[in-house]
Amino acid sequence: MVKWNQLSSSIQTEKALLGTRTHPYSLKTQYDLGLGWIIENTDNTEIIACMFLWSTPSPEWYEFGTGWTSPLHREKHLASQVFRLCTEYVREQEISAFLLTHHPRIIRLAELTQWCEATRDTWSQIPWKASCEPCDRWETNEEKLTCSFRATSDCRLFFITPPT
Repeated sequence: MVKWNQLSSSIQTEKALLGTRTHPYSLKTQYDLGLGWIIENTDNTEIIACMFLWSTPSPEWYEFGTGWTSPLHREKHLASQVFRLCTEYVREQEISAFLLTHHPRIIRLAELTQWCEATRDTWSQIPWKASCEPCDRWETNEEKLTCSFRATSDCRLFFITPPT
């Protein structure tokens, strides 16, 4: 459990990640369920990169999130590796998934792996309860419903749905 505690502590220093998902037990549980991808250091004592899929209030959708790479290991394409593994899983399992981000590298990875980007007009394809309600940028649902960040460089939504 030591490496999960270390991972949790490290992730909690990142401002852009949803705080409710950073508890060591939550991270380990997702991993044990097969919904987390990690890269460890060479002696397997520390998790240095990760990406997770999270269930949402809409059972047909998963959120792709809590992507993180240790500051000591950035620029080694580790985020790209876990991002691609998670994307492959979503496609192989034919599940619906979305991600919300403003990070330029995650945007580029989503584009490279052919995620669809939502516009203000198509944003509603992903249920509000799953995508915007958990947002911790705003305190009230009224603020969330009229969010001015939606589909801007501050908050971009990408999604994958199974082939029809």
